[in-house]
Amino acid sequence: MRNLFLDPSSIVGKSKVIINGEYYPYLKNVLRVKKGSRLTAIISAKIYELCVEKIEKNKIVCSIVSIDKKCDTFQIRLNVYQSLLKFKKMDLVVSKLGEIGIEAFTPVICDRTVPRDVPGKTRLERWKRLASEGGKSSGILRLMKIEPPAQFLKIIENMDGKEKESAILFTPGSNYPHILDILNVNFLKIFESVNIFFGPEGGFTEREIEMFSRIGGNVVNMGSITFRSDTAAIIGTGIIKIILEKISQK
Repeated sequence: MRNLFLDPSSIVGKSKVIINGEYYPYLKNVLRVKKGSRLTAIISAKIYELCVEKIEKNKIVCSIVSIDKKCDTFQIRLNVYQSLLKFKKMDLVVSKLGEIGIEAFTPVICDRTVPRDVPGKTRLERWKRLASEGGKSSGILRLMKIEPPAQFLKIIENMDGKEKESAILFTPGSNYPHILDILNVNFLKIFESVNIFFGPEGGFTEREIEMFSRIGGNVVNMGSITFRSDTAAIIGTGIIKIILEKISQK
């Protein structure tokens, strides 16, 4: 079954975990758990193996069987910075990146961002729910954080000089290296996190690309096909996650 992402407050004492809220009807009515059923929960980046002790009204009481502190073997942090798109496209990107399992997602205001696409509090809360649902369905071990919108130039200014962080910006064009040309074992040895940028439908401006290159960022392409921005974000992030995960296992 999918992993349960629980709040630390669900732990009672040193040996019990209480499950309620949205998980209660799912476990009781859909999975039909019973006394003795085994469950897996992620709490504060640790894997908890649980055994159901009893099912009460509105809550399930479990005993803690074991705790594994090595929650995620993929240690490099992936942060995606997506230029704002129309809300339906952003919803899709957030949901799919939640499934892939990245550290954080930041909507970005670029030179070509349409002002009406800037999200308010309600939209950000929706994205948090979509990220949570995507992560739970894919069985990843960490949920993606949703950050508030930020200006592109402010973001790259804050990244300048951070030696342990790599920055990758996707843009069409054969005059830029292919993404596969920069991902290797040495990449993993040098960097602890990767900041990945995807532009708006009209692409990044020359000014933005120039400033990104100036701070040492890698401007790359994904080959001969020019993808729409929402498609590029999903494919590009997936490529980076799969390749770096494979390299880290060698």
